[in-house]
Amino acid sequence: MRLGLPWAGCRTTGTPGEHKEDRTRPSLTPLVTQFGIDVDTVLGGAIVTKSVFGLPGLGRAVGQSIQNQDLPVIQGVVILASGFAIIANIMVDAVYALLDARVRLA
Repeated sequence: MRLGLPWAGCRTTGTPGEHKEDRTRPSLTPLVTQFGIDVDTVLGGAIVTKSVFGLPGLGRAVGQSIQNQDLPVIQGVVILASGFAIIANIMVDAVYALLDARVRLA
């Protein structure tokens, strides 16, 4: 059904031979990036929340360790948080290689 408008009969299918999968895989890379950022944010937010509200957990242990100047516990928490960040970044890089053919793992 044509409405008499010049653009009413246009199709918005993209270029010939282009499939939906060709557009969705590259569009997932920003989501993967955000996931990598969110892992660090969630861990840091949990530490701050637990220390502020005095809930038992990693945040409370860090707060008490800082007050008591217990350096081995502080170093252990920093190494643990750094390990989570490194693992999250490695996972993001691996998913990038799966999603985008231009990315190669070295």
